[in-house]
Amino acid sequence: MLLTGRRTAQYLAVGVLMLAWSGHHARLLLVQTTAWSQGNQTLIARVATLNLSAENAPARIVVRVSHINGQQVFPPVALRWRAPPVRWCAGQ
Repeated sequence: MLLTGRRTAQYLAVGVLMLAWSGHHARLLLVQTTAWSQGNQTLIARVATLNLSAENAPARIVVRVSHINGQQVFPPVALRWRAPPVRWCAGQ
């Protein structure tokens, strides 16, 4: 019986630790999002995916941001959006 109570206490301790850790990371993400959304930012990004498909399907662009204002972003942020319809192909 003592072993069962001890195991339960260990699981509860790990659960509380995971909850605290996830709350800390959520707060960091909110701080980053708030800071990045104010004013102009200088960033380094690379195009991860560029989907130029048929005219009836929307073009989709995915870029990965690695640095913002000279500071490395971890974990890397991916920005996704639909490009306006364009009648050219890549390289034109």
